[in-house]
Amino acid sequence: LVYLDEFLRNSEPVLKRVNRTGNSSSNKQEYQLLKDNLVRSYNKALKKNAPYSIFAIKNGPKSHIGRHLMTSFLSMKGLTELTNVVGNWSDK
Repeated sequence: LVYLDEFLRNSEPVLKRVNRTGNSSSNKQEYQLLKDNLVRSYNKALKKNAPYSIFAIKNGPKSHIGRHLMTSFLSMKGLTELTNVVGNWSDK
């Protein structure tokens, strides 16, 4: 999330990709904020430029980053009894 925030602060809109499906749209939008392959680029950037150890999770899908962030947050707040070894949390 920190890296995504930094990315959005420093990126500029790019030309919108042409829709090649043949559907003509009345949308005259010429630019888009995020490139279509943002997720792939974001994952690669996280692997290479992780500013915090929580983002440098090796061999793990980045889609589970929220689970790790929540576990870290609960641990910082002294609520480790609400987490377990696989990084899940409960509603005790």
